[in-house]
Amino acid sequence: MYSDKNFLISIIIPAYNVENLIAQTLISVCKQIKKNETEIIIINDGSTDKTELKIKEYIEKHSDTTIRYLNQINQGLSAARNTGLAIATGKYLTFLDSDDMWADNYMQVIRPLLDTDFDIIDYNCTKFTQHSDGEIKNRVEEYINGTRKEISRGDVANIFKNSKWYSWARVYKRELWKNIRFPIGRRFEDLATTPLLYFKANPKKILSIGDAIYLYRINPNGITHNLRDSDLQDIEHALKTIFNAAGKYSHIHLINTTESCMRTAKYIKYCMQTLNTKEAYANGKKCLAVIRSNISKESINSKNIKYIPYLYTPKLIIIISTTNIYLRKFLRKIKSTLKNLMM
Repeated sequence: MYSDKNFLISIIIPAYNVENLIAQTLISVCKQIKKNETEIIIINDGSTDKTELKIKEYIEKHSDTTIRYLNQINQGLSAARNTGLAIATGKYLTFLDSDDMWADNYMQVIRPLLDTDFDIIDYNCTKFTQHSDGEIKNRVEEYINGTRKEISRGDVANIFKNSKWYSWARVYKRELWKNIRFPIGRRFEDLATTPLLYFKANPKKILSIGDAIYLYRINPNGITHNLRDSDLQDIEHALKTIFNAAGKYSHIHLINTTESCMRTAKYIKYCMQTLNTKEAYANGKKCLAVIRSNISKESINSKNIKYIPYLYTPKLIIIISTTNIYLRKFLRKIKSTLKNLMM
């Protein structure tokens, strides 16, 4: 049971309709932690399946582990995470999505680092799919911080250049979250939040490790596969949030943020092209305008100059991209026809 003490680390797990996965997620954590220094906070965000039942069954069987369970009406991922942040007591905290898992060596890698007083520790992940027989396949490492099997300290510029803002890819000192919360009712919540923590952190206390110790389940129902016109409004909100904050902290943060967001322009173009609606084009232009208004000579270099066309001529890029898609399809059809004729 939970005792009123401060733990070394709090693990915040929002859960929504994951009746078949939540036990696997919890097992991946509980087999690695020490109960006297870790608290697990599970927020059931109004699930309509048997998620709550599965969580309670697991807690009952593992009463020796500190698991705090809260049930709330459905408000979305940001609200669920905020609920966890409000009650977390750990010196450090991290997030774990309820359909993902920790790699078997997660705490083996992270635990010694928690005694070294870092503000943020970021790490890589392995993306995977899982077959019905339970076998994990299609493992692909993603480099959140741009490193592999390397350790770097204070390389904030590289982190911003890589622009992978997943909140679950980091362990944070809890005090950094004072006055920072995820935007409720919006998607792309990590883009609007994670950079703010890097602004607050001491650059000398930011550690990037190359180990892929987080297992990210590829989700066919994720944002990438289910875009909405409102997503570009959420991206605009996120961009304004981080630019406003960057300017208040330091000039170098503003330059790093601009470089990061220039890369976001390519994704904005992708959203505009995929959605292909008047609203999407209008919202996309607003997003690009936010980025353009913050560009300076200092923020442009040989590596990010290629994103300039996405910022200033997105329609032209879309036309070229669409033409290339149809051209490739046409060439494949011709190749197939010629192959059949030669048989």
